[in-house]
Amino acid sequence: MSLASWILEDDDGHSCTLSGTISSHRFCLIGISGYNTNKDNASWPDADLTPSGFPALANTGGDEVRLKDSSGKVIDKIGYGSGAEDYESDPTSIPSEGKSLQRKVNGTITENGYGPAWDSDDNSADFFIQDSPNPQNSGADPLPPIPELPTLILFSTGLLALAGYVLLTKRRK
Repeated sequence: MSLASWILEDDDGHSCTLSGTISSHRFCLIGISGYNTNKDNASWPDADLTPSGFPALANTGGDEVRLKDSSGKVIDKIGYGSGAEDYESDPTSIPSEGKSLQRKVNGTITENGYGPAWDSDDNSADFFIQDSPNPQNSGADPLPPIPELPTLILFSTGLLALAGYVLLTKRRK
C-alpha cells in the first residue's frame, strides 16, 4: 500500500508528509526527532522513514498523533497521558523511560506471533506498555493478523460438514 501523501500530525501544528509503501502484514518504522542517530539500543533497526518537521513526542504530560490518508481522512489516532487533547475515547498511559507503547493483537492478547491490529476506538484499551521495546521495520518478518472468531467458527463448521459428508459417502459404498 502506498503511503504517498499520507500525513502524521499533532495538535501543536506539527505535521509531516510520508512516502514509500508498506506491504501486507509488514511494518513501516517511522523514526522521528533523531531516532536513527539516538541508538540507545544497537539492536534496534533503522527507521524506514525519517520525515522532517515532526518533533519528539512528549513523554511527560502526554501527547497525540493522527495519521491521515492522502485524501485527508483520519485513519487512526493515539493520545496518551493526561495532556493529550485528541484521542479515541480515553488516552492510554505514558510509558516510562526505556519503554514504549504497542498496539494489542486483540482485546486480551498483547503478544503471540500475530500482528498488532486491535482498534476498538479506545486508546486506553487498544495499547499496552511494552517493557522491552522491539521496534520492527520493513525488513522484519511478516506477522499475519489474528483470525477472528466468527471466521474460525465458519471454517471449523465447514470442515466438520465436509468430514461428515465423506464419512457418510464411504459408509454407503
